[in-house]
Amino acid sequence: MEKKPNLNSESFKDLLKDAEIKTIKQDKHFFKRCPTHEKSKIKPPKEQLEVSLSDDYHPLLPEEGSMRYHRDGSTHQLKQLRRGDFEPEATIDLHGLTQTQAKRMLIEDLAQAKQQSLTCICITHGHGKGILKQQVPRWLAQHPHVVAFHVAPKHLGGHATLLVLLDTLYNPDHKETTQD
Repeated sequence: MEKKPNLNSESFKDLLKDAEIKTIKQDKHFFKRCPTHEKSKIKPPKEQLEVSLSDDYHPLLPEEGSMRYHRDGSTHQLKQLRRGDFEPEATIDLHGLTQTQAKRMLIEDLAQAKQQSLTCICITHGHGKGILKQQVPRWLAQHPHVVAFHVAPKHLGGHATLLVLLDTLYNPDHKETTQD
């Protein structure tokens, strides 16, 4: 009968000195993150814009299909957002924030994006309990610098993310003047 080793008196190294040891091959795949999902550092604005967003306001947003909105009801830019024609220049990640924290961060970051003349922003609200998923579109519809938003394409986060178009490209009052 073979005697069992006493683990208390012998070291682990001594127990394994006669054992055959094999190295384990790495079989996990690590995917590169999409460059648009890296948090862009948005510089703080020179002057803070005071924007007040109501939690009680309920804009006319679609109840069926993808979440989408355009200030003037135009569908061309919504189609471009849906297809992913606009490349996000920055990402605002609201994961893990309370509703109050998320609203404050959204207001600050949109003001900073406007200061830097960014055109398209990717806002990740996540799935979670659906509180931010419901509130973020309501806030965006009230924001003066938001022209349009649409659920992001799958490669940018799908239903947990919105692509937001800011009014740096859009100015309905802008009229080109020609010189004689």
